[in-house]
Amino acid sequence: MRGQVRTLRGCREAGATALFVHSDSEAIGLIERAHEHGLGVPDDLAVITYDDEVAAAADPPLTAVRPQKHRLGVLAAEMAFLARASDPVERPVHRVELWPTLVVRESCGGTAPVPARVSR
Repeated sequence: MRGQVRTLRGCREAGATALFVHSDSEAIGLIERAHEHGLGVPDDLAVITYDDEVAAAADPPLTAVRPQKHRLGVLAAEMAFLARASDPVERPVHRVELWPTLVVRESCGGTAPVPARVSR
């Protein structure tokens, strides 16, 4: 909690208007501290989080960078299996880039997506 207060104080002193916070729970706590210190989100401070586990349930809903966790797990399993099948002793080194998705929500001034209507 003290770290969050220091962060908010530093934002005010530096004139920062946005924060990128690693983990939804940390971002939610930071928003609570911001409100306690008279800062509005997103009016005074935009907040973006990394993970998108519970970001949509925050108040306001958090804009989030969503990593491709499931895809990463699938690729890791496939590469481990293929590496073991091709050579059980030598393990090749792989570099894989999986780009995350940005989900824009209210915490940075975005609007919540409106569910599509189904016409009958």
